[in-house]
Amino acid sequence: MESHRIQSDQLLASSMSHYRYSQARARLNIQASDDEEDMHGGAWCPNPEDNIHWFEMDARRATEFTGIITQGRDSRNESDFVTSYYVQFSNDSREWKTIHDGYSDWLFFANSDKDTPVLNQLAEPILARYIRVIPQSWNGSCCMRLEVLGCPLPDPTSAYQRLQNEVTPVQYLDFRHHNYSDMVTVRRNIPISGDFKP
Repeated sequence: MESHRIQSDQLLASSMSHYRYSQARARLNIQASDDEEDMHGGAWCPNPEDNIHWFEMDARRATEFTGIITQGRDSRNESDFVTSYYVQFSNDSREWKTIHDGYSDWLFFANSDKDTPVLNQLAEPILARYIRVIPQSWNGSCCMRLEVLGCPLPDPTSAYQRLQNEVTPVQYLDFRHHNYSDMVTVRRNIPISGDFKP
């Protein structure tokens, strides 16, 4: 996300407190405008009146997700950061599964200040297309920046992958226009294993 290889239209959120704090502002290390009230806020901040907040990324193809890095809001005056969250996955953005530790939903502990990135690695890679982060507790206002870690699987429809998986037909050699003696001559001039002499 930080590199912008993930486009803004791949990012969704439950809400935003103001357009300055949209999901497009959730990228790790993003900076607020000098006048934060003027243009760009330093994080995604959902509407505080909502009961449930979530941030979602659509990888657009199957991806092995391996972890999440979180930060708080970049601000000179406020100290807003998420302290814990759940993680969910989906392949269709309708049915979601929460990461489970075998007994209950796995609560990830996040930040203790607004600036320091905190990494949470998944116990094992999760294969899915969509990932959601669901904040559960926070300091100040619920605001966060984040990076989703993972590796997209090769796209089976890409031209490169088709070339890797297809056998390309070749033209067979046509010996009909060569006589036998010419072929013997050619054969004698082609070294085989053990015949090569420098």
